[in-house]
Order: sequence, then structure tokens, then C-alpha cells
Amino acid sequence: MKRIILNHSLMTAVIYFLLWIMGTGNIAEAEVLPKQSQPKDNIGAHAPAIPVVTTDYVLIYKPQPDVYKGRDTKNYKSGEIYNTWQPNDHTFIQGPNGRWHCIGITRPDDVLDDETHEAGGFKFHALAPMGPLEQAFLPETWIDQPKIVFGGAPYVIKIQDTYHLINSAYDHLTSNDLHNWNNNGKLQIKREKGKDTRDPHVLYWNGTYYLVNCNDRSVNIVTSTDFVNWSDPIDIYVAPVESWRCESPTLLRYENKFYLFWCLWDSSPDRDKLLALYKDHTPWSYDYRTFVYVSDTPTDFHNRKPIAQLKGHAPEIIKDEKGHYFISSADYPQRGINLARLEWKSGK
Repeated sequence: MKRIILNHSLMTAVIYFLLWIMGTGNIAEAEVLPKQSQPKDNIGAHAPAIPVVTTDYVLIYKPQPDVYKGRDTKNYKSGEIYNTWQPNDHTFIQGPNGRWHCIGITRPDDVLDDETHEAGGFKFHALAPMGPLEQAFLPETWIDQPKIVFGGAPYVIKIQDTYHLINSAYDHLTSNDLHNWNNNGKLQIKREKGKDTRDPHVLYWNGTYYLVNCNDRSVNIVTSTDFVNWSDPIDIYVAPVESWRCESPTLLRYENKFYLFWCLWDSSPDRDKLLALYKDHTPWSYDYRTFVYVSDTPTDFHNRKPIAQLKGHAPEIIKDEKGHYFISSADYPQRGINLARLEWKSGK
């Protein structure tokens, strides 16, 4: 075959033509952007599986009227019964008898236009019907247990025979039954000054605990091999928009890939954007846009495109006894904790 030699002008024209037919959209922009600012698409040799919500959400837990036992606030008084309670960040765990529990932030919400987190500092504790999770996937079947006086977004992990409950402030409680808790002080984790570090989630993999938090516009991580001594925090992801704040991150491993889920809070003053999301829908107080990213490592999700956008606020991804997956959502689409099936579709 003869070798074809193109002069510079002709080669430039060919490149521009190829870019145009490939749908680059803006050739000048493609030339100007530095390589490091372009989102990464090369994630190992095989296309990763993509999480898809495959059923409607089911309202499994509807908060019941209860007595507020906290400090008096502008709108809520200790000892008063309030009918409406608003859940937020939450966590799922199986108890020692195999029964499922859900523990999460809650507060009274009877007063219109009260402060977003007014009268917080409590955890709801909802108990599922006996049996596997798929049998507890039924409307309003999870029952209120006595609330836990413990502020901040929670996460529960079982280590050997002990349940460890931590929160955004790294307060640390332990229990053998998920009902009676002992105060173990705080996890000794360094916090970045001036950052709103919160909403912990823990992945245990290959002998290491990976604890992720939202950190204003980023998601950060600390690691430990014993749940006592922790590394310094590092950012593993930074949101692409200045006003975006990452909330409620979840880190998990599936088919040799690591997945990062995080929920959006847009801190821009334009409330019309959020109100438009909730047109003809109540409650409307929380953003329900969740983004999913994938990586070959749990410590680097930088400069990547999301592989999925899901609907759910403060979602948890739960793997049941049979290896099936579920996704939860607080206050969306209904007031309470909602659950739906999640499946992994081929990315090819």
C-alpha cells in the first residue's frame, strides 16, 4: 500500500472535518480546554455497570406523631406532641436476629416556614417486619421505636458482634442490639478548618475502612484498618459547579469497580430552580438529584462524567440477603423513608 503524505493545511482540514462529523459541537472549545479539565471516560478495560431504579418508590416508613423532648426553640416546645416529623439522612442495618432497622435524622415539622433544621438532635428508629428485606418492601410497615438522642447524620456498621453508630461530628456509640447504646466518645479524625464536613458513610473492603463525608463542594475520605487510627482526609471528588454542595455520599464496590453516589444541594440563591423541580409535588424542601460516578479506585473520582443521575434524597444503597439491591430516599417522593429496587444494567 502506498504511503500517503498530507501537507499541513490539508491535514488540518481533515481533522476539523472529523471533529465535526463526530459531534464535538465546538471545535475551538475542544482545542482550548486543557486535557486535565476534560472529564475522564477511561475506566478500566470494560464498561462499568450502570445503576438504574427499576420500580416506583414505596413509602415503607411514615413518621407518627410523637412528643418532642428537646430544648425549646422558636416554634417547638419540649413536652408538646407534634404530628409531623421530617426524616433526612439515614442508614440501614440488620439486627442480631436478622430483622432490618433504619435509623436517621428527624425533627418536628408542624410549623410552616420554620427553620430548615430547627429542633433537630434526634434519630428516628424504624423497625421492619420480621423477614428478609424484600418482604419488608411494603407500604408503611416499618414501626417507630423510641427516638435516639444523638445529633447529626448517622451511619451504622457492624464490626464482629458490635454495632458502631457514628455521626457528622464523629461521635461514636456502640450497641449489641441496636436499642441500647453506650457512648464511646469520638473517632479521632482530623477535620478541615472552615469546612462543613458531615454525612458519613463507611465502606469496608480488603481489610480497610473507607469513611467518606461531604465537605462543602467536595467529597473527602479517611481510611483505617482498625476503626481507631485514621488517615488524614483527602478530597476524592470536587463538584463541577461553584454553587453545588455534595450531600449524603455513599461509596460502594460492585463488580471490581467503585461507585460514588452523592446528592445535590445547590447553594445558589435562585430558589426558582428548586421550586421548579417540585412543581405539583409536596414535600418540596429537599433536592432529590443524585449523581453517580465510577472509578477503579475508591480514592479518586476527580474530573469524571457521571454515569447516572437518579431521583432520591440522601439515598442509601442496600444489598439484601439474596444479593439484590435497593435504593432509599428521605422525603421524596413522600414524607418519610421511601424504598425502590435498584438494578445494575450493562454499560455496553
